[in-house]
Amino acid sequence: MNSLTPPYEFIKKITEVLENFPFRAIRDRQRKVIEDTCNALNSGCKHINLEAPTGFGKSAVGISLARTLGTSYVCTATKDLQSQYARDFPFLRVAKGKNNFHCRVKEDFVRINKYRCGCCPPGTIGECNHLSCDYGPCLHDETMEGPNCKYRTFLNDYSVLNAGKIDEKVLLGYEKQDYFKKQYSKWLHIKNLGLGAGQWSPCEYFDQLSKAMVASH
Repeated sequence: MNSLTPPYEFIKKITEVLENFPFRAIRDRQRKVIEDTCNALNSGCKHINLEAPTGFGKSAVGISLARTLGTSYVCTATKDLQSQYARDFPFLRVAKGKNNFHCRVKEDFVRINKYRCGCCPPGTIGECNHLSCDYGPCLHDETMEGPNCKYRTFLNDYSVLNAGKIDEKVLLGYEKQDYFKKQYSKWLHIKNLGLGAGQWSPCEYFDQLSKAMVASH
């Protein structure tokens, strides 16, 4: 364990962490780990590694500490584990990679049967692996970078209500939505494709990423 120069107080009371335990009942072993972790952190330890068998309840221990501290990030090795965290602790915001979302701009071309992939054979749109945000024009075309893509939202577009609480909400406010809708209606990309203003909605990738980044957990 690495130590900081004393005095360094990380968590004042163990009871604060126990009060933030996410389930009604806590096991003796979980309580002991929480107590040991708090004592170690209050003694100046900066990094704590917990190794315990499957079914121990490590996630619940980590969530207790995270809620007490106010903000946290949970990194997982698999999507299944990520989904498990989101299912067990609904107040956690999930952030997934670009390959999990279709690019809205590319989908516009698909809608009017004008999408052509430079890598896949013609007539294989259903099997094309290049529709995801990994291959979005906002990452490879200067004319679509940043705010030039009217589907893209940014961190400062979102607000947080009830920060740090179980019922925390991250919202894209009505004023922001109205702004994006107006920009969308004037967008040359939409006009060139003859799609009309239609119904604006944000890029799913940047929307979920921004919400996760501004959320407490």
